[in-house]
Amino acid sequence: MLTEMKMTTVPFKGASPSVTALVGGHVEAGALTITPYLPHMRSGEVKGIVVSRNFPEFSNIPTLKQLGYKQDLFDVWSAFFAPAGVPAQVIEILVPALEKVIRDPAIYAKLAELGTYQEYLSPDKVTMRMKEEFKIVEEVAKRFGMMK
Repeated sequence: MLTEMKMTTVPFKGASPSVTALVGGHVEAGALTITPYLPHMRSGEVKGIVVSRNFPEFSNIPTLKQLGYKQDLFDVWSAFFAPAGVPAQVIEILVPALEKVIRDPAIYAKLAELGTYQEYLSPDKVTMRMKEEFKIVEEVAKRFGMMK
């Protein structure tokens, strides 16, 4: 049983050098979005240990919550933003158009092949999610003396 572990953080200038170092055996682990690891996971060169959300293709990889931890990893997510002051009529056209694309099964399938699983959240829910995650990050940063 592992009782003590020394960990050194190795900064890389992007995902590609990080993945190359992992596949080449120069580092023992890496933490990135799943996308750059996919070809290596599929070939068996890289093994996933924990993920932020379950992936159907790799259903054997647990999330932290499934391992018994209270807090799961943050998902890597993206959202569409517009400049402040965009006219309401633009938003009224843009939001439903984006929702339609995000919910399109063909687009979902294509993105899933790349390790990206999208879900539609309304603008209000995106704002709420951002505030919730910011609060958690702020609490962690304060706890470790990274901010006052």
